[in-house]
Parts: sequence; structure tokens; C-alpha cells
Amino acid sequence: MVHWKSSETGYAALSSVLAAYGVEAISGASFIQTLGDLCGVESHGTLIDITSTGRRQERHSWHQDSGLERFTVMLGFPPESNWEGVGVFSHSAKLSHPLRQDGREGDIIEWESFKVGDELPVEVIGRPVYSAGREVMVYCDATHIHSAPDATSRESVWRFM
Repeated sequence: MVHWKSSETGYAALSSVLAAYGVEAISGASFIQTLGDLCGVESHGTLIDITSTGRRQERHSWHQDSGLERFTVMLGFPPESNWEGVGVFSHSAKLSHPLRQDGREGDIIEWESFKVGDELPVEVIGRPVYSAGREVMVYCDATHIHSAPDATSRESVWRFM
């Protein structure tokens, strides 16, 4: 986990990679800051790289990362170039009302803790499609729960909070 709001190097390595691929209109620092800013004013300022487990089928573990009124931003990296489909981003479901926070404010809230069944009704699960122009997913942690996709089809996803 890294803190995206500051970098000792100004994201020089990312700037070099972008330039190597002909993207010189934006620096690594500007790229990261722009994505991070989608989290809103109130944010944790953290960035993690979530890689594939190597398994195609995943077990769901529905949860909120904090339950706080904050936005999570995901930048997807598909398994190959020109790829389109489900499985890069987490699946999510919009809640009808906030979940009860039994732990400390900002702790992970696990759906399984509520003893209402492990799986959600299939019709309420959002399965975002990754494609050109749809490389970023944004959701509010207080109003959604999320889990690994049914089947993972990604190289990685960067999660900004």
C-alpha cells in the first residue's frame, strides 16, 4: 500500500513509462493525482495494487472497506490488449440503507457478519464491463458493498481510497 497524495520521486518512474509509450501530455504525478482526486476531498489517500489470484472462479466475500461516505476509485488492467468484458473490476451492489458498523468507525464491514446468507440475489449484483473508455470504476463505500468478480479476468486493478 502506498500513499497516493505524495511521492518522494514525484512518480518519476510512471512518468518514464508513460513517455516510453508516447504519452507525454501528462506526468506520472498528474495521472495519479487526477485518479486520486476522484475519491473526493475526504479520502484515505491509499493506493493498492490488487492482482489476480490465478484462479478463474472466485469466492465472494461481500464487504465495505470502511462504510464511510467516501469514494473508491478503481483503475483496471485487463488480461490482454483490446480486451472487453466482465472480471476486471469488483462486483458491487447498491444498498437500500447503510449497514450497521459494529466495530470502530472506518473498519471493514463484512456482509457475512449480519447472518442473512452468504450470497446476494443475483439481480442486485452489478458486474461492470471493462472496455476502451471504461477503464475506471467509482463507487461510494457507504452506499455499496463489493466483492471479487465471479471470475477474475484481469492483470491487476489499482484501488484508490
